[in-house]
Amino acid sequence: MPVDLQVKLLRVLETRRFNRVGSDGDTAADVRIVAATNCCPESKVKEGNLRADLLYRL
Repeated sequence: MPVDLQVKLLRVLETRRFNRVGSDGDTAADVRIVAATNCCPESKVKEGNLRADLLYRL
């Protein structure tokens, strides 16, 4: 997942709100994320491909 998309996902997980395209207001979100990977997440954090704060949240 691109780092700029990781920032947006982390913001939704922390605030539980998001903006729809073309909307002026925030929308509440009550979601759960199921995530899987086929590589070591710690190595991806060291490479800069995965944000450490997102890994912590997941």
